[in-house]
Amino acid sequence: KPKDARHTLFPKFQSRYFEDRLCAPISEYSKIAKEADMSVTTLALAFCKSQVFIPSTIIGATTMQQLKENIAAFSIKLPQSVLDSIDDVHRRYPNASNFDG
Repeated sequence: KPKDARHTLFPKFQSRYFEDRLCAPISEYSKIAKEADMSVTTLALAFCKSQVFIPSTIIGATTMQQLKENIAAFSIKLPQSVLDSIDDVHRRYPNASNFDG
């Protein structure tokens, strides 16, 4: 974890995101982002922007650099191949961070 990340600064913050069952989907989303030459943050925000049923996206930044990255993500249009890859991961790991799985 980065030293200035919320999870580093506040170790009990949203601890459900550190369960073992999340390792596989996180790894796959990270791979998609890397192959698309962007960070996972950028991938996630650009994905949210691409969904017509999401009227707005809440961003969260601890540093100015994170804020700049978050804002820049909204200028990215993900290719259909990336959206298909994201959908594929979600089909295999639906709502992985829910307590019920």
